[in-house]
Amino acid sequence: MPKKGIENLSPGYATYRWLYSIGAKQPAWFLGSIAGRSAFGAWIAHLAKGFANMDFMTKFQQVVDPWDRSRLVGTKISELRKSFAQLSKAEKEELGRQSEAEFRAGVEMIGRDKALIMQLVQITDPPPAQ
Repeated sequence: MPKKGIENLSPGYATYRWLYSIGAKQPAWFLGSIAGRSAFGAWIAHLAKGFANMDFMTKFQQVVDPWDRSRLVGTKISELRKSFAQLSKAEKEELGRQSEAEFRAGVEMIGRDKALIMQLVQITDPPPAQ
């Protein structure tokens, strides 16, 4: 079964979804968001690393009640917010660079996958002969 939600959180994918949703809403929002992308990338990278912690994931997967899961996630976000605020500017910039690198690698991979799929479609479904 594929992972979903909090179990599938990554900085690159979250940045893609963030930019895509902004772009779909309004061009002015998109341009403003591009300027602050590094800060968002730093936060989402810190958040993803925090949620990827095996102790947290073990607790999360053991909890069945949705309200208890929500409380557990909320508590973790609160802890991560506090620890993110304590990071130095250089540490945040490094997290932003890591997130940007993952985002670019993901976009490149999507481009290759799309090209491969288009080639396979052309091979299996050639255009009609004239």
